[in-house]
Amino acid sequence: MPFYPPTVDEVNKLVIDQGSFFIDKHEAFSVLWDVPMLELRDDGHKRARFVSGPAIAVAEYMISENFGEGAAKEFFRRFIELVRKFLVAGDEFYTFHRVISLIRK
Repeated sequence: MPFYPPTVDEVNKLVIDQGSFFIDKHEAFSVLWDVPMLELRDDGHKRARFVSGPAIAVAEYMISENFGEGAAKEFFRRFIELVRKFLVAGDEFYTFHRVISLIRK
């Protein structure tokens, strides 16, 4: 089952179609994903588990239901290891956020 966050246009369309609000501002920005873990730069495994957490939270149920709990555990074990290698190589993950200010009609 695919999962994707909505685009800015999709969010704007939903708000407009619903009809109760005007969009005052709609901004997007990114933040280094593991900012709370910066003091653990040398512990790649802890950082990888932290960075992987949101993806696991979103996908674990879908994968477990379709492929079984054992397959999900193995998938995420491998996923965390790939993230660890990525981080150890000096690459960084960013998380994207949106701030939407609405005004009631």
